[in-house]
Amino acid sequence: MQAIVKGQESSAAAPLLQLFTRIGGNMADIVSGTYTIDKLPTAYGSAPSNVVGSTAIVPASHKLSTGSYAVLTGDTTSWDAGSYQIVAQLVMEASAATVTHVIPFELLDSNVFPNTAGTGAAWRGYARTHQLLREGYVAAGTDVGRIQLAVQRISRQIEEWTKGRIFEQRYMTIRLNGQQARTMLVPQSIIAVALIQAVALDASGVQQTYSYDQSAYSVFNRHMDGLLSPDDRFNPKISLTNAYTEPTLIDTWPWPNGQQNVEITGLFGYVDPDEEAAPSRYSIGHQPEEIEHVCGVLVARHILDPTMSGGPSVHNPGLVKKYSTRHQSIEFFGAAGSVSFAGGMSGDPLIDAILTQYVMPATPVYAEREAYYDWPND
Repeated sequence: MQAIVKGQESSAAAPLLQLFTRIGGNMADIVSGTYTIDKLPTAYGSAPSNVVGSTAIVPASHKLSTGSYAVLTGDTTSWDAGSYQIVAQLVMEASAATVTHVIPFELLDSNVFPNTAGTGAAWRGYARTHQLLREGYVAAGTDVGRIQLAVQRISRQIEEWTKGRIFEQRYMTIRLNGQQARTMLVPQSIIAVALIQAVALDASGVQQTYSYDQSAYSVFNRHMDGLLSPDDRFNPKISLTNAYTEPTLIDTWPWPNGQQNVEITGLFGYVDPDEEAAPSRYSIGHQPEEIEHVCGVLVARHILDPTMSGGPSVHNPGLVKKYSTRHQSIEFFGAAGSVSFAGGMSGDPLIDAILTQYVMPATPVYAEREAYYDWPND
């Protein structure tokens, strides 16, 4: 989830908030579009309050690169810290129906988070403060800045537990080692690709690049269009194709051999498809609801017992075998700790059972086949 600090302004020169668009496997520009920005309520029965009215997306003032647009906020000093959403109405192709993208973001408390350009880019947030307050994960009146700090801490922990899995749309460049094979395995789930380049140094030490045409490769992101069997989120890859007989794969055209010599720029992240979107080939997905629930539960426990001194009943209920008082006792099924996953995660068997589904699989690789990540906006 994107974020900016209260008092900051997202602009074309400093695009702290961005809108991403795609067609199929590739990022693509819009034909036309508008967006609004709303503050989300913390109580049921209340409607979102508009803070930025309908704004036309003009390439000269908004476009950053193919499929990437700056969202202009104006001065946010008077806005309240908390949860907001960008609602974009987009036409992706001539004569196509209008599609809606809803992009949540947090306005971070400036008393808690530093007002620097990199704060929002470094933010990790897998739960919205308005949802935590509205659903009762945290008590009404809990300081928003305190909630946001806890959300960031727990969100980073979730990424560590799942071995680096990303659960949001994140625009970045991944550098991989070419293996002289037609298929390139990618370490993160693919939403859409903006650019693929092969890079090399010539004899004089000057970097040379070759940009692949979109017709030269196939992106395995079929989950974005609703195909979940097979689920490309668990086996993300890009295969070179014959540009003249696409999509026939050929063995005679491999990725070039080298170290960190293939750069893939685009939108990545393990997201669920937007089932309501029509047509779905334009949607950019949304964070899995299970992940937001897990984050919310762990945030609630952290706020209840931030020093982790309240005993296992708060942070590690799966380790508790039996509770006893003078006249009553209750014993849980199984031996202490047997229902929790060994070695870590949350210690709660219900939470761990959810997180285990999302753990990044161990991938056997050839020697020196490492991936390097570059977040352009950090």
